[in-house]
Amino acid sequence: MNKDIATGKMKQAEGFIQEKWGKLTKQDFERIKGDKDKLVGLIQEKYGEAKEKIEESLAEILGNSSLQETVRETVDAAYQKKDEVVDCAQQMCSDLSEKVKQNPIASVLIGVGLGFLLGKIMK
Repeated sequence: MNKDIATGKMKQAEGFIQEKWGKLTKQDFERIKGDKDKLVGLIQEKYGEAKEKIEESLAEILGNSSLQETVRETVDAAYQKKDEVVDCAQQMCSDLSEKVKQNPIASVLIGVGLGFLLGKIMK
């Protein structure tokens, strides 16, 4: 895994890291700027744990299935909302089309009136 990917994953996993090592503050995360080596050193300093144990725990957290699951759920929810918006827009278009078919003269007059108003506003 390259350093940029690891840095990005660490930013995403800050909450999980803080759950494990609660003494870490927001300022600590800002100071290390996503650098894994600095994080390991900081944890060693605050907790006195062995480097290998910390790195093992971080690897577990960074590959954490619950983090991946949270991201997956967020993406799924976004796609579901997208589908709802598309369905709503299609229904509105259908309703509007039906109204125009039922009242063609009124629809044309409304369209002309709106066009006239927009033309005056845009000048």
